[in-house]
Amino acid sequence: MKAYVITEGEYSDYSIVCIFLDKEKAENYVKYHKSTNGWFNDIRIEEYDIEDDEYSLIDEGFYLAEGSFTVSEDAKVSEINVDNISLVESREENKLEILHDWNDYSNWRFYIHRCYPERLFTEEEAKQKLLEAIYDISNQIAYYRSCGMTYCSVCDKLEISSDNF
Repeated sequence: MKAYVITEGEYSDYSIVCIFLDKEKAENYVKYHKSTNGWFNDIRIEEYDIEDDEYSLIDEGFYLAEGSFTVSEDAKVSEINVDNISLVESREENKLEILHDWNDYSNWRFYIHRCYPERLFTEEEAKQKLLEAIYDISNQIAYYRSCGMTYCSVCDKLEISSDNF
């Protein structure tokens, strides 16, 4: 089986525009975009051999990585936990939830769940990816808090689910 990858640019400007499994569709895409964007467009087709079963996620194991972290009222992150990694048979939905103690408005506890294919990640790599996700999300939270947004607004903006509001 072949994949037809539409690319443009060179070196640091190189990028993948889209991918087709049908050669005719890829050629039509390139033909249309070259005709509408003029001679300066360097869009092209790169052809790659692929195997169906190489990219199948069916009947594959997943690492379910679960973690948590606390964010204080002044947006400082603490109590990061990424130790719960388990192998599961089917992909579970990625989730980010917030829970907080109604008696302590100064600290907010976030829970994150991510699935990583066993074929692509080791357990340690899944843990590292989860840690990266925690840092990314906590930086977004800190930024929005520094802009004066309330935690409820931040959770709405980042689509963080909660039964506590």
